[in-house]
Amino acid sequence: MRIIFMGTSDFAIPALEKILCDNEHQLIALYTKEPSIAGRGNKIQYSAIHNFAINNNIKISTPKTLKDSHIQEEFKNLKPDLAVIVSYGLILPKEILKIPKYGCFNIHPSNLPFYRGSAPLQRSIMNDEKDSAVCIIKMDSGVDSGDIVNRKKFIIKDDDNFLTISKKTSEIGAELIMKTIKEINYGKLEFESQDHQKSTYANKIEKNESLIDFNKSCREIFNKVRALRGNLDAHMIYNNEKIKILECQIVETTPNHDYVGIIVDNEFSIGCGNGIIKPKIVQKAGKKPIFLKDFLNGFKFIIGEKVQ
Repeated sequence: MRIIFMGTSDFAIPALEKILCDNEHQLIALYTKEPSIAGRGNKIQYSAIHNFAINNNIKISTPKTLKDSHIQEEFKNLKPDLAVIVSYGLILPKEILKIPKYGCFNIHPSNLPFYRGSAPLQRSIMNDEKDSAVCIIKMDSGVDSGDIVNRKKFIIKDDDNFLTISKKTSEIGAELIMKTIKEINYGKLEFESQDHQKSTYANKIEKNESLIDFNKSCREIFNKVRALRGNLDAHMIYNNEKIKILECQIVETTPNHDYVGIIVDNEFSIGCGNGIIKPKIVQKAGKKPIFLKDFLNGFKFIIGEKVQ
């Protein structure tokens, strides 16, 4: 089959690699978001898929929008049998959705209809979910509302974070999309409609969410640290200095509201809404992540002072 692949983040790479390694099908086009300008030096920043294409000598298209009629005509002239969309970041208008012979199929890392939207993994961890799923859907004009054609569940453990779950689900998604392509090829694809009345949404993570609120429970803070690892990264402020907490542990869960946000011992443990948490891996601005015991060797703090 003639396949168009559309993706942007590194989450999409395993699926792209699987398609490229399958000799039964042909990758006829690769799309990603256009490069951005970032940093003080105004450097061009390419997406993970763009860099993958450069490193593997694959031609890539970077349209600013897919709503342009000329872009749509180019897409149509490729005569695709199907399109695979993985963490792409651009809206596919109905004019694009109806072009591929068998449709456009998306990898979504949640147990649909729950956690539709742009941040399903982060929101699942934040909400203390113990399991979730990866779904393949045939896209329609809604937000992750299309029929489900394949689904595989997975467990979320306490030692998982956004990075580990992202890797796990990207690999599951790659397996499922190849299964889907095979089922399309043999006419064995089955469709399951979503129960739209049960749908929930995983809104984009905003920058201000990374600041830890020590009025929250130990578990809520623990989950936030896990959910934002490798994304925005959870952080606190001490002596006007931003300190990222990349990993932490719950020390105790005995409520003592007198200690909320207070450094309670010489191991830099901090009181929160219903107990105490202790950072395990931290990072200061411009520095590399470091284990707490090494961090404390050169870091001065006063027990009883407050963090934000």
